[in-house]
Amino acid sequence: MFSTVIEASKFEGASIKTVSGIRGQIKKALHSSSVPAGSVRATFEDRIMASDSIFLRSWFAIEVPKFYAPITNLLAVKHEQEWLGVKTLGILKKEKSVQINPDENSLYKKIEREEKVFAPLKIKRKLQEKLPFSLKTKTGAVQIDPLEKQRVAIVREPEEQKVEFCYVKIFDF
Repeated sequence: MFSTVIEASKFEGASIKTVSGIRGQIKKALHSSSVPAGSVRATFEDRIMASDSIFLRSWFAIEVPKFYAPITNLLAVKHEQEWLGVKTLGILKKEKSVQINPDENSLYKKIEREEKVFAPLKIKRKLQEKLPFSLKTKTGAVQIDPLEKQRVAIVREPEEQKVEFCYVKIFDF
């Protein structure tokens, strides 16, 4: 992978990857004379094949030459009123009185969030029985369904109750 031992030792700890996507890491450069120069010991997440190509993504620092071209002819004091340099887009639009129509998606909008309504906490009956008395749910007044309020109560005589019970018992499927 590398041409010299020094080059290989610079990349200890670097991450490597096979073509099939198995990731690995370079552990150390091998210094013995029995292996070719530039050999390294590496570990992988899975078993790799002998035909797998291994890639090492590395960066090399390049010095970019600095470019500096001062403008000397227009910076004199006598030309200061004439020369302005580069104008911004905002200054050009203001001078030409161009209407600025901003994109609607770029404008700030007031965020309106719906208030969350959480369902009441329901504790299973078996779990409630195991709780201490101070933590058990308090049972208040029982709420009656509005449809139940509209119904008319039918009070039967004991004889009518017996007849209905027998009727249900006989025709019960």
